[in-house]
Amino acid sequence: ELHSNSLVNVYPNPFSEFTTIDCSNIQRSSSDVMSFHLYNVLGKEVAVIANITSDKAILKKDFASGIYFYRIVLNGNGVAAGKLTVLTD
Repeated sequence: ELHSNSLVNVYPNPFSEFTTIDCSNIQRSSSDVMSFHLYNVLGKEVAVIANITSDKAILKKDFASGIYFYRIVLNGNGVAAGKLTVLTD
């Protein structure tokens, strides 16, 4: 079942320098594989972070300003999704 931000805390959002994706509310074992997928408004995947831990920072310099959508995948299944906004400096 895919959840909105109930399982994932993104802060700050919107952001201009970096943001933290906190997945500590997602129940998983040490053998589970979790990844973070980022998509632009056209649906194109612009980044994948594989094997994330409880917290993961994303630096703004990797992405242009705008709105992005993320999906958290656990063992190949989507478990959470949400929206990120990147601001100009």
